[in-house]
Amino acid sequence: MSSLPILHWLLFLLALHAPQAQGAPNKTPGTQQCYVLSLIREIITELDKLPVASEDFLNSNEKRRLMKISLRRPNLEEFLTFATNSLGEDSKITKNLKEIQSILPTTMSTVSCPLDVPAGDALSYDLTPACHPPSNLAPSNATFLVSSQEEPILIEKDNLGDFRVKLKEYLSAIRDSLNCKNTKSPNV
Repeated sequence: MSSLPILHWLLFLLALHAPQAQGAPNKTPGTQQCYVLSLIREIITELDKLPVASEDFLNSNEKRRLMKISLRRPNLEEFLTFATNSLGEDSKITKNLKEIQSILPTTMSTVSCPLDVPAGDALSYDLTPACHPPSNLAPSNATFLVSSQEEPILIEKDNLGDFRVKLKEYLSAIRDSLNCKNTKSPNV
């Protein structure tokens, strides 16, 4: 009589009683991006619930600072400080911003990329180390200097409207840079 069926049965029983892995699942870059997208959606939902007297509008300088990749980390720290002070440590917005902070790259530095840019183009390019912009943006093996001299966004003290409009724009810029399927969201 063969012991093979008994071994299969024992393996099956062992699998049923094996301890489950503890902690957060290991996220691949694709699933991590989709996870960030879900955090962004939750933050937007919570932002829309905030009691705001009036919502301010962004000027072009503020929009530029919120979209600038090299300022993503410093801007996130400003939003997190405001959220912690105004909404508390236990708010969904604060918790999700902390979660995004743990995923967001900590430093931006000089980046070399194989790209194509029209000759004489004097535009300043702000790219991440992953470097996946359209191919018509920079010359082959271009070096991009990412400056950290610019100041992060300023949020008016105790102004939830200012916080909300700036955070929505910031999250929209992050969302637009994600490579996740099903990224359509009516509110972001």
